[in-house]
Amino acid sequence: YPVSAIGLPEEDNIWLGTSSKGLFYFDGARWTTAPAALTPPAPAIRAIVVDRQGSVWVAGEEGGLLRYVP
Repeated sequence: YPVSAIGLPEEDNIWLGTSSKGLFYFDGARWTTAPAALTPPAPAIRAIVVDRQGSVWVAGEEGGLLRYVP
């Protein structure tokens, strides 16, 4: 899927947003879809930011903002 955003919370972990298939997570060993509790604001992800406290902020292409606290 075309990648539209990347968030790096810690070493070996990656949050990946796509332009049409939503959000994916790499835990250092395998890729998974976003946790069930985390529904992106849109299938097209515009940006991913991880703040100092470890919260993951996800912005949708057509608006919407989601904060996920792992």
